[in-house]
Amino acid sequence: MCDCLQSRVQTRSLTDLQRLSNLNNVDHLTFARFDRTVPGVADAYAQAQRFVADPHPGWLVLYGGFGAGKTHLAAAIAHELVARGRRVVFQVVPELLDHLRSAFGPHSEVRYDELFDAVKNAYALILDDLREEHETRWAQEKLFQIFNHRYNARLPTVVTTNRPPEAIDPAIWSRMQDETLVKRVHMAGGDYRTRTPSQRRVNRGATPRR
Repeated sequence: MCDCLQSRVQTRSLTDLQRLSNLNNVDHLTFARFDRTVPGVADAYAQAQRFVADPHPGWLVLYGGFGAGKTHLAAAIAHELVARGRRVVFQVVPELLDHLRSAFGPHSEVRYDELFDAVKNAYALILDDLREEHETRWAQEKLFQIFNHRYNARLPTVVTTNRPPEAIDPAIWSRMQDETLVKRVHMAGGDYRTRTPSQRRVNRGATPRR
């Protein structure tokens, strides 16, 4: 294969990975655009970089209030892994549950078992915004199946949540407490959106974080 053809194949493969990873809406959330000087985020940034360097086996759980930068770091991890040729699935948890429900429908373009299998067995699964206020028993069961499968298989997983530990399903939380597999990081930087313009690193391209 000549160099030009190899380059085109690599570019197409990277594009396919980005599409399959569901990263189109968060393509601006990268490490380069993350403001790691905000108080309370340095440890999370460092752990995210470590996860990218050596993701297997390992889980990273980022928790904290709204606007602390959890989604930004989770998406940045996904982008870096995709750039390294890894098969990543990035999903916002409430949207994932909606997709799974709709996959049961007769007109769904994706079969339920195919979607569920892709999520459970992705090389790296990034689950953003784990919460419980809108969960049904069905949703809790599906989430447990995902977490339990990936826990038993020791598959790289990143989770973000604004819920305190006591508000997370105990069956899931018990797996997040396994320190041989899981690194939990509290992001206490506060809401980036409330910072004044002079406090934001506009000159370095920082964007509002979720």
